[in-house]
Amino acid sequence: MKRVLIFAAAAALVTAGVAFGDWLYEGKWGTEGSGNGQFNRPYGVVVGSNGVVYVVDRLNNRIQYFTATGTFLGRWGSRGVGDGLFDIPSGIGSAPNGNIYVTDTGNDRVQYFTSSGSFLGKWGTIGTGNGQFRDPIDVALNPYGNAYVTETLGSRVQYFTAAGSYLGMWGSRGSGNGQFNGADGIVIASNYNVYVADSDNNRVQYFDATGSFLGKWGSLGSGNGQFNNPRASLWPRTATSTSSTRSTTASNTSRPRARFSANGGRRGRATANSVAPPASP
Repeated sequence: MKRVLIFAAAAALVTAGVAFGDWLYEGKWGTEGSGNGQFNRPYGVVVGSNGVVYVVDRLNNRIQYFTATGTFLGRWGSRGVGDGLFDIPSGIGSAPNGNIYVTDTGNDRVQYFTSSGSFLGKWGTIGTGNGQFRDPIDVALNPYGNAYVTETLGSRVQYFTAAGSYLGMWGSRGSGNGQFNGADGIVIASNYNVYVADSDNNRVQYFDATGSFLGKWGSLGSGNGQFNNPRASLWPRTATSTSSTRSTTASNTSRPRARFSANGGRRGRATANSVAPPASP
């Protein structure tokens, strides 16, 4: 799919401030190509603190950004190893101050930029040590501006200051609690809990801010609450959300996204396999 789709919550039943329901399709933008507003395998997406939508245009090795309804605003990046260049970028996150963080997967690093794409800094090299990466795939920022990075081959989560100083890590390859088999999408709740799409284990796990295991849900299948290779947890992806009742959205590679409460209770699903926002509190 070479486009971005927009959804809104519909048919909601509000109970104790929590909305339940499915998503209603609202719009889309994008076609295949390399021009402005075109995509070649769009991957990560985030809404910045400025309300701008940032999209990782993965095989075009760039970031494009748009208004909430898809009007093209700008872009940056091309293929390479220098500052501001990418080799198959994947995940994207927005800091409270508006800076944008990108997992530069093929270069095994994280780069960060101003909201308009001016290069600010980077960290990471290939390896298994602290601050090194093996296929960093996604990044999310908490309200303090700390950056949490998932690694698909490293099967772990590492977290850093906003400038890339190493703070800690958790995870190893496996199927036990706190282990991963292809850690993928990551999202951080307003209470600082961290949710990770554990792709090849077909589940979502969640942790406190320092990696202590709190819970999990999911198994392989096509029923409610089951997954087939869940990937990026795409919303909310900005650290400016204030509601503790927002839901987590997990994508499946072969079926529409499903929404869940903070402890895994199912809330609904999108009506197409694309980006879906959380219900309003």
